This record gives sequence, C-alpha cells and structure tokens, in this order.
Amino acid sequence: MIDNQRTYKYFRYWWLLALAAIGLSALLAILLILSRTPLLQQWFDLNALFQTALVLHVDYSVLIWLLAFAASLWALQIRQERHENSLVDSIAFGMSLSGAVLLILTPLCVSAVPVMSNYIPVLQHPLFFTGLTAFAIGLMLAALRLIFLSRLNDMGSITLRASAIAFLLALWVFGISIVQYRNSENPAHHFEQMFWGGGHMLQFSYILLLQYGWLKLSNISENNNRLWLYASYLLFIPSIVGALIPLFYTPESDSYRELFTLLMRWGMLLILLPLILNINHLDLKNKNVLFALLLLLIGIVLGALIRADNVMVTAHYHATNGAITLTFMAFAYQLVEKFNASYISSVWSLIQLRLYAAAMLLYVGGMAWSGFLDIPRKSPVHIYGGMEQVAMGLMGLGGLVAIISTLLFFGICFVATRHTLFSNLSNGQCRES
Repeated sequence: MIDNQRTYKYFRYWWLLALAAIGLSALLAILLILSRTPLLQQWFDLNALFQTALVLHVDYSVLIWLLAFAASLWALQIRQERHENSLVDSIAFGMSLSGAVLLILTPLCVSAVPVMSNYIPVLQHPLFFTGLTAFAIGLMLAALRLIFLSRLNDMGSITLRASAIAFLLALWVFGISIVQYRNSENPAHHFEQMFWGGGHMLQFSYILLLQYGWLKLSNISENNNRLWLYASYLLFIPSIVGALIPLFYTPESDSYRELFTLLMRWGMLLILLPLILNINHLDLKNKNVLFALLLLLIGIVLGALIRADNVMVTAHYHATNGAITLTFMAFAYQLVEKFNASYISSVWSLIQLRLYAAAMLLYVGGMAWSGFLDIPRKSPVHIYGGMEQVAMGLMGLGGLVAIISTLLFFGICFVATRHTLFSNLSNGQCRES
C-alpha cells in the first residue's frame, strides 16, 4: 500500500475540474440545442445568448474537460512512480482552476463580445484572456512535471509523454503566432489566424490521449510488444514538424494555413500508424473502443469532405471529439473503480456509454446531412425546407440524448467521486490497481 492521501491528491483535483467542466458544458449545450432544433427554437427566444453559450460550451468541452482530464492522467502517472507532490503541483492546479473560473465569470461583463473563431472561440474581454492564459500556464506546468519526472518504459508511458510534448508544442505555436500576427480590423479573422496552427496541434495531443485510453481499456501487455514500442516514436514527429512551421511562415500567409491543414491530414495517420500496425492487439470486443474507433473514422472521412464553412465542419470535429470523450468516459469509470467504487451500477454505466455513442452517431449524422444541404454554422437559423427540418431534427434528437447521457455520466461519477475521493482517502481505503 502507498500513502494515498498524498499520492492521489492532485489526480483527484484535476479529475474534479474535468468532471465539473463536462457537466457545465452539457448544461450550456441545452441552450444551443433549444435554439437550433425546429419547433423548439420558436418556443425559446435564445438568440441573444446563443453565441456566448456556444463560446463557453466549446471551450469547456474541448479545452477544459479534455485538458483537465489529460492533466489528471499526467498526475496519476507521476504518482504511480512514487514521486512526491510539490509546490509546482499546487501552482499548476491553482492556475488552471482560477483560469476556468474566470472564463465562466466573463459573461457577467456587459462589454464581453463573443468571437466565433475556430478551435478556441473567445469572449473579447481582458478577463477571458486572463483566464485562458492562467489555464494554459497551469497545464504547461503539469505537462513539464510529467516530462521530467516520468520514465519511458512501455507504450503507455511513451504515448502519455508524447501527449504532453504535443501540448507544449501547441502552446509554442500559439505563443509565436500571437507575437507574429498583426492586428486585424475583423476580430473573427484575427483570432482565427492566431489560433489556427496551435488549434491543429492540440488535436495531436487529444488523439494521443485517445490512444492511451484504448491501450488501458484493451489491457494490452505493452512491455512484450517491441514493434509497437519502436513504432511509438512516430507519435512525436507531427508535433515537431508543426512547431517548425511558424519559424518559416507567418499566420497571415496562405502557406501557413495550408501546411497546418496538410499536417493534420497526414500527421493524424502517422500518429495512428503504431495502432494500425497492431490493431489486432486492440480489444474490439470492448464496445467502447469499437464505437470510439467508428466515430474517429467518421470524423476523418467527414473532414475530407469539407468544402465550405457549414455544419459539415461541426460534424467533423464532433465525431472526432466524440470518439475522444467516449474513450475518456469509459476510462474514467475504470479509474473510479480503482478507488473501490464497487457500488456503482455497471448497468447504469453501460447504459450511459451506449446512450452517448448512439447520440453522437445521430448528432454527427444529422450535422453531416445538414452540411450536404449547406446549412450555416455558428448561428441559430430558422429552417423552412422539409429536408432541412429532418436533418436538423435528427441533429437535435442526437444532441438532446448526448446531453442526457453526459449529465448521467456526471451524476454517476460525481456520486462515486464524492464517496471515494473524500471519504475513502481519509480512511486509507484506496487500493492500487
């Protein structure tokens, strides 16, 4: 047994932040679904709140939830190697928590203007940018802790370190793009260009974390697979190449945008190559892995079909992020079980995961169909045509079920976390798996 109070302290903190983020993002999504679903959009006049809710929903579901969960995995990896907590851990979590709180407080400022930029939509106000910066600094410290304190002894540890390096290199691209980019009179174009390169780089970190989750869910004996271990060093290449692009091209150039687009298209395949070479080792009988793989493939295909700035883009990244979130949800249950949460109903967790997978397939299907019909994104629209009504209705149904399943996930995990991570830790009842 190990000293669990100290060992799992910051894993617990990051996990609670991730859980709060996904719960809040689901509540914000309710406003978005009501404002875009036929018939319902006529009952609720939410147009004024739509863009602010969309900014916060995207940032909490794609940034705070995913990156806080990543930090919890980074913290857990360090703790399992018996490293002590430090002042750096406290500063890292404190900065990120403060940043997350500032984001949700920004709408209270009347002068905050929503800007619908890709990857990181923003509320144009100093409070929001202070929050984003604080959150990023906290994650940077957490990633550095993992890189300098963890050992590379199996595929899992290599993949986890690659995700931390990919995140740090994404921060580098964000930083250098902000320094290089000249002010634009169009705020949307301004932030779009600044976040374009770093936003693509963040996706590499997320996909690496997705693979890490699949490794754990499949219970792969990693140390016995030398081919996989050697091939895993390919994971670092796309992020390193992406970090070099800003040294040769500025964010305003067409080459900058095109190169990051090409890097995402081909770099994603390079990152997935070790997994493709060893696909037979994945537990595809595990339906969570299978559905996540299906969503990821759909996301890649839809990305190749994008021809205009319509909801096809939304379908693409919801499929990809849906695959990542489904994997994280399934893995989260596995982590919660680590803390003696035997009272959690396996039936309810199974229902929740299947509901989420089915909901995302419906939601992405409705979005993709709407994309073929050229329905615009980033704004509430009134649909009058019959086919558009059906497509957006399918999206609305999938979205509502996704919200229900996400809130169910939040409820299950919150109850388990409340009992195990507060009561059991104080009693020393946590066990090492």
